[in-house]
Amino acid sequence: MASLSISDRPVQASQPPGSVAAPSPTLGPGGAAPGSQQALALRNREIVLAGLLAAGPATQAALARSTGLSAATVSNVVSRLRREGRVRTDYTVSHGRRAVLVQLQEGRPLAAGFEVSSGLLHAVLLRPGGQIVARASVPASGLQTGAGLSEAVADSLRILLAEVGAEEGSLGAASVALPRPPVPGAGPVTGGIAFRGCSGGAIQAVIQEALGVPVTVAAAPAMAAFAHSRHLQATDGAVLFLSAGSEVTAGIVLGGQPYTGHAGLAGQIGHIRVSDQGLPCRCGNRGCLDTIASVPAVLAAYATAHAPVTFREFAAFAVAGDPAALRIAEAAAEALGRAAAGAANIINPRHIVLSGPLGALGALLLDPFRRSLVKEAGPGIGDAAVVSLNALGPDAAAVGAALYAARAITTF
Repeated sequence: MASLSISDRPVQASQPPGSVAAPSPTLGPGGAAPGSQQALALRNREIVLAGLLAAGPATQAALARSTGLSAATVSNVVSRLRREGRVRTDYTVSHGRRAVLVQLQEGRPLAAGFEVSSGLLHAVLLRPGGQIVARASVPASGLQTGAGLSEAVADSLRILLAEVGAEEGSLGAASVALPRPPVPGAGPVTGGIAFRGCSGGAIQAVIQEALGVPVTVAAAPAMAAFAHSRHLQATDGAVLFLSAGSEVTAGIVLGGQPYTGHAGLAGQIGHIRVSDQGLPCRCGNRGCLDTIASVPAVLAAYATAHAPVTFREFAAFAVAGDPAALRIAEAAAEALGRAAAGAANIINPRHIVLSGPLGALGALLLDPFRRSLVKEAGPGIGDAAVVSLNALGPDAAAVGAALYAARAITTF
């Protein structure tokens, strides 16, 4: 059931099937650090593969002409791709001279993305070009270990493959988005998931062994930001994705690549101080964004003013014009805008996307957020950013994870 199509440029991951990718703080092409020789080599490979995808089989000389790469660079890239089984080469005759004909090997055509969120496991299956062919959201329990998560991922994958009538061998790569990937010394993953005794690399290895394809593990906000960068066709600029739920987190895309920081923890915007006289935060400071704009903070503020309610009830009260609900919603939106302005001053995003339960407030969230953003950000930054709500639904991070995984498949 094709419900969404997101275009994705043909790019590649650096790991051959069956290898384990080391966790990367900056998710550049194939996990390479932007600007490094590895990143340049991967970029050249992307260009060659894109040329083959666009034109079909071609000689090395023709690839050099069409891509603008030197003949030596094309020869080196083709040699590497041949060793990895990505392409095959044959001798042919072109313009009366012996030439090397290059063509893609038939690869596995599907990529999968998974997201753990609020007791659910979201799963998305993509075909070449980014077309979603199947998606599912199933209750997730027993995910406190890497083995439990691996079993849930494998089960949901079987459901998706059965839905489209595909064999298990048709999967080429997968990516798993967690609320925050486990990092040694960084404490438990948020969102009620502890992953006892597991690091991000351990979880990655367990899932990769179960699926038998290259697997990456990344932060859900970064993957949601990546999905929106493709949806908004903002592959050359910056995108800031803000999710206001049990805590406030951010996903960042720079130049079309997810950015997750040195230890994979970039985006902890909920711990930016937005009030000098605010409430205590679990991080030990006062006045953090989480104490004003997270769902627990919003509900606690309303309970103090009136009575305990669910967030669904709070949103209904705000939309109906309840003064206390409106005041609390506006304060949350303004605090979000203030924190976003600080981030915007650094990365100058073209797009800012608001998500999470607070998105149900619609204009009650967007309008004060925009005002605060424009007021607090530098000239030409806040007022030039396009602010919108999550357009991809509750499984946006799973979509982004699938798109990210797709880059490890030759046929994408």
